[in-house]
Amino acid sequence: MSFSTSNSPAVLLYVSAKTQDYLALLLRHNGSLQVRYNLGGLREPFAIDVDQRNLANGQPHSINMSRVNRSITIQAQILKAFRRVTVKATAPEQVGEVLVGGKWNQNDRKER
Repeated sequence: MSFSTSNSPAVLLYVSAKTQDYLALLLRHNGSLQVRYNLGGLREPFAIDVDQRNLANGQPHSINMSRVNRSITIQAQILKAFRRVTVKATAPEQVGEVLVGGKWNQNDRKER
């Protein structure tokens, strides 16, 4: 996916299962890229800071996220620089919701 924004915090992608499982790609208040996921019904989600640079700078950026078995790979093209992060996880098998774009509200997740 590609995006360009000057707003943060923001939700770039949100995928949830019909259970409490979800995966979210976010821009935090400072514009940094973060992946949050809860796979397996834990109380608190896992959070992975992919890049600390401010991506809410109006410039075009590209994110590629893929999953093979329990491995999730995130590749971000940020002003011609690549950063790759690999995490082990189990992604939702049954998709309940998919949201692309919008403002992130932590309370929204608790209400669903």
